[in-house]
Amino acid sequence: MAVLYNVVDIWKFTLYWTLIFNEAFYGIAGLCASYTHRRNACGLWLMAIYLFYGGLQAVAAGTVIGFLIGSIYSAGLFAMSTWIPLFCAIVQIMYDFCASCFGSGTVM
Repeated sequence: MAVLYNVVDIWKFTLYWTLIFNEAFYGIAGLCASYTHRRNACGLWLMAIYLFYGGLQAVAAGTVIGFLIGSIYSAGLFAMSTWIPLFCAIVQIMYDFCASCFGSGTVM
């Protein structure tokens, strides 16, 4: 079983997984938005805007969560499994999905 000890390694794993899942989630949302506005000239730009925002959010959230869980595990002198950053990224995407569903229900 692979484990992580260094805070920088934990941060990198969390950042990479968060980037992968955020770009996939926001890419799908951008495709839906681009398809909805395909007749407008700005319809193609929506995909780029969604991917850019997803990347910014992934870097911000991945950095904060990565250093936070890295500091917690280092303070306790624990070794972290490589699966923990993956599940942290999945939880972030689940939160984004739930927050987006709640927001669209409020607008309607």
